[in-house]
This record gives sequence, C-alpha cells and structure tokens, in this order.
Amino acid sequence: KLEREDDEDYGLLELSLVSRGQRTVVASALSPGEREGFAQALGTALAKAKRGPDFEPA
Repeated sequence: KLEREDDEDYGLLELSLVSRGQRTVVASALSPGEREGFAQALGTALAKAKRGPDFEPA
C-alpha cells in the first residue's frame, strides 16, 4: 500500500510503499508537486495490478 505524509503548507512531503511490514520511501528526489503526480500514477498502477489481468478482447 502507499503511505503519504502531507503538509498543509508544503504538500506531499514523503511517499512510501509498505508491504509485509517493510516500508520503503520512494520519489524522495522529486518536488512535492512532482511527488503528488507520481503518487497518483503509482496508486493507479497498483490498483490495476491488484485487480489482475483483463481478459476482455480489445
């Protein structure tokens, strides 16, 4: 899952991936605004992966 540390004035300060008790900070080199966009994209990708493959024909 994704964990966020948000600040009212500065935005998204820290973004972490947490799995099985392990916590890894990601996107630390990005600005708070860039980190927000990354968090949204990563959250979407994780949700899609959790749902599993889509077997509907194109």
